Amino acid sequence: MKKLLCAVAAALASFISVSAHAQGIPILMYHEVVADRAGIAPSDTIVTVSSFNAQMKWLSQHNYYTITAAQLVNYMKTGKLATVRNKKPIVLTFDDGWYNQQNALPGLNKYNFKGSFNIIGAIPGNDPVYMNWKAIQKLVTAGHEVQSHTMTHPYHMTADMYGYEILQSKSTIQQMTGKPVTTIAWPNGWFTNEMLNTAYSGGFTGSESIDENWCQTSGVSLEGTDACQWLTGNTSGQDPWLMKRIFIDGRCTAAEIGRWVQDGHSSPCAFTDVPGTAVALRATPTLTVQQKSTINTTDDEAKPRGPRDKIDHDNNGEDVDDLDTKNHRKPK
Repeated sequence: MKKLLCAVAAALASFISVSAHAQGIPILMYHEVVADRAGIAPSDTIVTVSSFNAQMKWLSQHNYYTITAAQLVNYMKTGKLATVRNKKPIVLTFDDGWYNQQNALPGLNKYNFKGSFNIIGAIPGNDPVYMNWKAIQKLVTAGHEVQSHTMTHPYHMTADMYGYEILQSKSTIQQMTGKPVTTIAWPNGWFTNEMLNTAYSGGFTGSESIDENWCQTSGVSLEGTDACQWLTGNTSGQDPWLMKRIFIDGRCTAAEIGRWVQDGHSSPCAFTDVPGTAVALRATPTLTVQQKSTINTTDDEAKPRGPRDKIDHDNNGEDVDDLDTKNHRKPK
Protein backbone atom coordinates (compact mmCIF):
# COMPACT_ATOMS: atom_id res chain seq x y z
CA MET A 1 0.00 0.00 0.00
CA LYS A 2 2.83 2.33 0.90
CA LYS A 3 4.50 1.71 -2.47
CA LEU A 4 1.22 2.39 -4.25
CA LEU A 5 0.79 5.73 -2.46
CA CYS A 6 4.35 6.71 -3.33
CA ALA A 7 3.73 5.87 -6.98
CA VAL A 8 0.53 7.95 -7.03
CA ALA A 9 2.32 10.86 -5.38
CA ALA A 10 5.13 10.68 -7.93
CA ALA A 11 2.64 10.69 -10.81
CA LEU A 12 0.83 13.70 -9.42
CA ALA A 13 4.11 15.53 -8.94
CA SER A 14 4.93 15.14 -12.62
CA PHE A 15 1.63 16.55 -13.91
CA ILE A 16 0.34 19.34 -11.73
CA SER A 17 -0.97 22.86 -11.84
CA VAL A 18 2.12 25.01 -12.24
CA SER A 19 1.58 27.92 -9.89
CA ALA A 20 5.30 28.70 -9.61
CA HIS A 21 5.39 30.36 -13.02
CA ALA A 22 3.50 33.49 -12.03
CA GLN A 23 5.55 35.62 -14.44
CA GLY A 24 4.83 33.22 -17.25
CA ILE A 25 6.78 30.64 -19.19
CA PRO A 26 9.30 32.37 -21.49
CA ILE A 27 9.51 31.67 -25.22
CA LEU A 28 12.79 32.55 -26.92
CA MET A 29 12.75 33.47 -30.60
CA TYR A 30 15.78 32.60 -32.76
CA HIS A 31 16.47 33.01 -36.45
CA GLU A 32 19.85 32.25 -38.06
CA VAL A 33 22.61 30.31 -36.26
CA VAL A 34 25.90 30.81 -38.15
CA ALA A 35 29.22 29.02 -37.76
CA ASP A 36 31.87 31.14 -36.02
CA ARG A 37 34.41 30.34 -38.73
CA ALA A 38 32.10 31.89 -41.34
CA GLY A 39 33.17 35.33 -40.10
CA ILE A 40 29.61 36.70 -40.08
CA ALA A 41 28.96 39.40 -37.49
CA PRO A 42 26.04 38.70 -35.14
CA SER A 43 22.99 40.91 -35.45
CA ASP A 44 19.38 41.13 -34.32
CA THR A 45 18.55 38.00 -36.34
CA ILE A 46 21.94 36.23 -36.37
CA VAL A 47 23.56 34.40 -33.45
CA THR A 48 26.89 32.59 -33.72
CA VAL A 49 27.26 28.92 -32.81
CA SER A 50 29.48 29.65 -29.82
CA SER A 51 27.06 32.29 -28.52
CA PHE A 52 24.06 30.01 -28.98
CA ASN A 53 25.83 27.18 -27.18
CA ALA A 54 26.71 29.55 -24.33
CA GLN A 55 23.02 30.47 -24.03
CA MET A 56 22.04 26.81 -23.86
CA LYS A 57 24.69 26.27 -21.18
CA TRP A 58 23.25 29.21 -19.19
CA LEU A 59 19.75 27.72 -19.39
CA SER A 60 21.02 24.35 -18.24
CA GLN A 61 23.03 25.82 -15.36
CA HIS A 62 19.96 27.79 -14.24
CA ASN A 63 17.77 24.69 -14.23
CA TYR A 64 15.58 25.18 -17.29
CA TYR A 65 14.04 22.37 -19.31
CA THR A 66 12.27 22.71 -22.64
CA ILE A 67 8.63 22.18 -23.47
CA THR A 68 6.88 22.46 -26.84
CA ALA A 69 4.60 25.24 -28.00
CA ALA A 70 1.74 22.73 -27.96
CA GLN A 71 2.45 21.92 -24.31
CA LEU A 72 2.50 25.61 -23.47
CA VAL A 73 -0.90 26.08 -25.08
CA ASN A 74 -2.29 23.27 -22.94
CA TYR A 75 -0.76 24.83 -19.81
CA MET A 76 -2.27 28.24 -20.58
CA LYS A 77 -5.66 26.59 -21.04
CA THR A 78 -5.64 24.14 -18.12
CA GLY A 79 -2.84 25.15 -15.76
CA LYS A 80 -1.41 21.64 -16.08
CA LEU A 81 2.05 20.78 -17.30
CA ALA A 82 4.41 17.83 -17.12
CA THR A 83 7.10 19.08 -14.76
CA VAL A 84 10.71 18.22 -14.02
CA ARG A 85 11.69 18.37 -10.35
CA ASN A 86 13.56 21.56 -9.43
CA LYS A 87 13.51 22.80 -13.03
CA LYS A 88 11.70 25.60 -14.86
CA PRO A 89 10.05 25.29 -18.29
CA ILE A 90 10.98 27.31 -21.36
CA VAL A 91 10.13 27.15 -25.09
CA LEU A 92 12.87 27.59 -27.71
CA THR A 93 11.49 28.64 -31.10
CA PHE A 94 13.32 28.96 -34.43
CA ASP A 95 11.58 30.96 -37.14
CA ASP A 96 11.66 30.61 -40.94
CA GLY A 97 13.48 27.28 -41.28
CA TRP A 98 16.92 28.60 -42.28
CA TYR A 99 19.38 25.91 -43.38
CA ASN A 100 21.91 27.10 -40.79
CA GLN A 101 19.48 26.46 -37.94
CA GLN A 102 20.87 22.94 -38.01
CA ASN A 103 23.89 24.49 -36.26
CA ALA A 104 21.68 24.76 -33.16
CA LEU A 105 21.19 21.01 -32.89
CA PRO A 106 24.47 20.08 -31.11
CA GLY A 107 23.84 22.71 -28.43
CA LEU A 108 20.27 21.51 -27.98
CA ASN A 109 21.33 17.87 -27.87
CA LYS A 110 24.08 18.49 -25.31
CA TYR A 111 21.52 19.62 -22.72
CA ASN A 112 18.66 17.38 -23.85
CA PHE A 113 16.71 20.41 -25.08
CA LYS A 114 14.07 20.29 -27.82
CA GLY A 115 13.30 23.13 -30.20
CA SER A 116 10.10 24.31 -31.84
CA PHE A 117 10.77 25.10 -35.51
CA ASN A 118 8.30 27.40 -37.24
CA ILE A 119 8.49 26.58 -40.96
CA ILE A 120 7.42 28.65 -43.97
CA GLY A 121 5.40 26.00 -45.78
CA ALA A 122 6.05 26.79 -49.47
CA ILE A 123 9.81 27.36 -49.28
CA PRO A 124 11.47 23.99 -48.43
CA GLY A 125 13.07 22.61 -51.61
CA ASN A 126 12.62 25.92 -53.43
CA ASP A 127 15.54 27.84 -51.90
CA PRO A 128 18.75 26.20 -50.62
CA VAL A 129 19.29 28.76 -47.85
CA TYR A 130 16.31 27.12 -46.13
CA MET A 131 16.04 23.53 -44.89
CA ASN A 132 14.42 21.12 -47.32
CA TRP A 133 11.75 18.64 -46.23
CA LYS A 134 14.35 15.92 -45.70
CA ALA A 135 16.15 18.05 -43.12
CA ILE A 136 12.86 19.06 -41.51
CA GLN A 137 11.82 15.43 -41.21
CA LYS A 138 15.10 14.74 -39.41
CA LEU A 139 14.09 17.36 -36.84
CA VAL A 140 10.83 15.54 -36.25
CA THR A 141 12.59 12.18 -35.96
CA ALA A 142 14.92 13.69 -33.34
CA GLY A 143 11.93 14.78 -31.25
CA HIS A 144 11.79 18.46 -32.14
CA GLU A 145 8.50 20.22 -32.81
CA VAL A 146 7.58 21.66 -36.23
CA GLN A 147 4.87 24.30 -36.46
CA SER A 148 3.61 26.88 -38.96
CA HIS A 149 5.07 30.26 -39.95
CA THR A 150 2.52 30.67 -42.81
CA MET A 151 3.12 29.61 -46.42
CA THR A 152 5.19 32.52 -47.80
CA HIS A 153 5.85 34.80 -44.79
CA PRO A 154 3.82 37.89 -45.79
CA TYR A 155 4.30 40.79 -43.38
CA HIS A 156 0.72 41.94 -43.79
CA MET A 157 -2.04 39.62 -44.94
CA THR A 158 -5.21 40.65 -46.66
CA ALA A 159 -8.40 38.65 -46.24
CA ASP A 160 -7.99 36.89 -49.60
CA MET A 161 -4.66 35.43 -48.36
CA TYR A 162 -5.91 33.86 -45.13
CA GLY A 163 -6.95 30.50 -46.58
CA TYR A 164 -3.64 29.89 -48.31
CA GLU A 165 -1.21 31.42 -45.83
CA ILE A 166 -2.85 30.09 -42.66
CA LEU A 167 -4.89 27.00 -43.49
CA GLN A 168 -2.74 25.64 -46.32
CA SER A 169 0.39 25.97 -44.19
CA LYS A 170 -1.12 23.68 -41.58
CA SER A 171 -2.15 21.11 -44.22
CA THR A 172 1.20 21.18 -46.03
CA ILE A 173 3.43 20.88 -42.96
CA GLN A 174 1.27 18.12 -41.47
CA GLN A 175 1.43 16.21 -44.74
CA MET A 176 5.22 16.45 -44.91
CA THR A 177 6.03 15.76 -41.25
CA GLY A 178 3.26 13.34 -40.30
CA LYS A 179 2.73 15.34 -37.11
CA PRO A 180 -0.10 17.67 -36.07
CA VAL A 181 0.44 21.40 -36.55
CA THR A 182 -1.37 23.27 -33.79
CA THR A 183 0.29 26.69 -33.47
CA ILE A 184 1.23 29.44 -35.90
CA ALA A 185 3.91 32.12 -35.50
CA TRP A 186 2.87 35.36 -37.15
CA PRO A 187 5.51 36.95 -39.45
CA ASN A 188 6.94 40.03 -37.76
CA GLY A 189 4.53 39.40 -34.89
CA TRP A 190 1.70 41.12 -36.78
CA PHE A 191 -1.85 39.76 -36.73
CA THR A 192 -5.50 40.79 -36.69
CA ASN A 193 -8.60 39.36 -35.05
CA GLU A 194 -9.68 38.05 -38.44
CA MET A 195 -6.42 36.14 -38.79
CA LEU A 196 -6.88 34.65 -35.33
CA ASN A 197 -10.44 33.62 -36.20
CA THR A 198 -9.27 31.93 -39.41
CA ALA A 199 -6.59 30.00 -37.55
CA TYR A 200 -9.08 28.94 -34.89
CA SER A 201 -11.63 27.76 -37.45
CA GLY A 202 -8.88 25.82 -39.21
CA GLY A 203 -7.95 23.79 -36.16
CA PHE A 204 -5.04 25.72 -34.71
CA THR A 205 -5.07 26.04 -30.91
CA GLY A 206 -2.76 29.02 -30.35
CA SER A 207 -0.43 31.56 -31.94
CA GLU A 208 2.85 33.35 -31.22
CA SER A 209 3.87 36.97 -31.61
CA ILE A 210 6.77 38.93 -30.03
CA ASP A 211 6.89 40.76 -26.72
CA GLU A 212 7.29 44.25 -28.18
CA ASN A 213 3.87 43.99 -29.82
CA TRP A 214 2.09 43.77 -26.49
CA CYS A 215 3.03 47.08 -24.96
CA GLN A 216 2.42 49.71 -27.58
CA THR A 217 0.02 50.48 -30.36
CA SER A 218 0.29 53.47 -32.68
CA GLY A 219 3.16 54.65 -30.50
CA VAL A 220 1.08 54.66 -27.31
CA SER A 221 2.36 52.61 -24.38
CA LEU A 222 -0.03 50.00 -23.02
CA GLU A 223 2.19 48.82 -20.16
CA GLY A 224 0.17 48.12 -17.05
CA THR A 225 -3.10 47.69 -18.96
CA ASP A 226 -5.04 44.50 -19.70
CA ALA A 227 -3.87 44.73 -23.33
CA CYS A 228 -0.23 44.29 -22.33
CA GLN A 229 1.29 41.00 -21.17
CA TRP A 230 4.75 42.55 -20.63
CA LEU A 231 5.27 41.20 -17.13
CA THR A 232 2.87 38.28 -17.07
CA GLY A 233 2.99 36.64 -20.47
CA ASN A 234 2.25 32.96 -21.08
CA THR A 235 0.71 32.14 -17.73
CA SER A 236 -2.14 29.82 -16.82
CA GLY A 237 -5.51 31.36 -17.63
CA GLN A 238 -4.18 33.70 -20.30
CA ASP A 239 -5.14 33.53 -23.96
CA PRO A 240 -2.94 31.02 -25.88
CA TRP A 241 -3.67 32.97 -29.05
CA LEU A 242 -1.60 35.79 -27.56
CA MET A 243 1.60 33.96 -26.70
CA LYS A 244 4.48 36.42 -26.50
CA ARG A 245 8.09 35.66 -27.38
CA ILE A 246 11.42 37.23 -26.49
CA PHE A 247 13.29 38.22 -29.67
CA ILE A 248 16.92 37.08 -29.26
CA ASP A 249 19.53 39.55 -30.50
CA GLY A 250 22.80 37.82 -31.38
CA ARG A 251 24.89 40.77 -30.15
CA CYS A 252 23.79 40.27 -26.55
CA THR A 253 25.69 38.04 -24.13
CA ALA A 254 24.34 34.85 -22.60
CA ALA A 255 24.18 36.59 -19.21
CA GLU A 256 22.16 39.48 -20.66
CA ILE A 257 19.74 37.13 -22.38
CA GLY A 258 19.56 35.15 -19.14
CA ARG A 259 18.28 38.31 -17.48
CA TRP A 260 15.61 38.57 -20.16
CA VAL A 261 14.56 34.99 -19.45
CA GLN A 262 14.31 35.66 -15.72
CA ASP A 263 12.47 38.98 -16.19
CA GLY A 264 10.13 37.60 -18.83
CA HIS A 265 10.89 40.24 -21.46
CA SER A 266 13.77 41.78 -23.38
CA SER A 267 15.66 44.83 -22.16
CA PRO A 268 18.67 46.89 -23.33
CA CYS A 269 22.01 45.11 -23.58
CA ALA A 270 25.57 46.17 -24.37
CA PHE A 271 25.31 44.91 -27.98
CA THR A 272 28.79 43.40 -27.83
CA ASP A 273 30.94 44.31 -30.84
CA VAL A 274 32.00 40.91 -32.20
CA PRO A 275 34.33 41.00 -35.24
CA GLY A 276 32.92 39.80 -38.51
CA THR A 277 31.36 40.86 -41.77
CA ALA A 278 28.01 42.58 -41.35
CA VAL A 279 25.34 41.14 -43.61
CA ALA A 280 21.91 42.38 -44.55
CA LEU A 281 18.64 40.95 -43.30
CA ARG A 282 17.52 38.34 -45.76
CA ALA A 283 14.35 38.90 -47.70
CA THR A 284 11.84 36.09 -48.09
CA PRO A 285 12.15 34.73 -51.63
CA THR A 286 9.49 35.48 -54.21
CA LEU A 287 7.99 32.19 -55.32
CA THR A 288 6.34 31.38 -58.63
CA VAL A 289 2.75 30.19 -58.82
CA GLN A 290 3.99 26.65 -59.45
CA GLN A 291 6.34 26.75 -56.45
CA LYS A 292 3.50 27.94 -54.27
CA SER A 293 1.13 25.23 -55.42
CA THR A 294 3.49 22.22 -55.48
CA ILE A 295 5.31 20.63 -52.56
CA ASN A 296 8.97 20.42 -53.60
CA THR A 297 10.57 17.29 -52.14
CA THR A 298 13.87 17.80 -53.98
CA ASP A 299 16.94 16.90 -51.93
CA ASP A 300 19.14 19.95 -52.52
CA GLU A 301 21.98 18.99 -50.16
CA ALA A 302 24.50 18.98 -53.02
CA LYS A 303 23.80 22.60 -53.96
CA PRO A 304 26.63 25.02 -53.08
CA ARG A 305 26.00 27.24 -50.10
CA GLY A 306 27.81 30.36 -48.94
CA PRO A 307 29.63 30.74 -45.60
CA ARG A 308 26.48 32.07 -43.97
CA ASP A 309 24.77 28.73 -44.55
CA LYS A 310 27.62 26.34 -43.76
CA ILE A 311 27.05 23.67 -41.13
CA ASP A 312 29.77 23.52 -38.46
CA HIS A 313 30.44 19.80 -38.39
CA ASP A 314 32.97 20.23 -35.55
CA ASN A 315 30.30 21.75 -33.32
CA ASN A 316 29.90 19.59 -30.22
CA GLY A 317 27.63 21.93 -28.29
CA GLU A 318 30.43 23.58 -26.33
CA ASP A 319 30.49 27.36 -25.97
CA VAL A 320 33.69 28.48 -27.71
CA ASP A 321 34.78 32.08 -27.35
CA ASP A 322 37.98 32.09 -29.40
CA LEU A 323 38.59 30.06 -32.52
CA ASP A 324 41.94 28.48 -33.32
CA THR A 325 42.61 29.13 -37.00
CA LYS A 326 43.94 25.60 -37.54
CA ASN A 327 41.50 23.52 -35.54
CA HIS A 328 38.61 26.02 -35.55
CA ARG A 329 38.39 25.46 -31.82
CA LYS A 330 39.56 27.18 -28.67
CA PRO A 331 43.10 26.04 -27.79
CA LYS A 332 43.20 23.63 -24.84
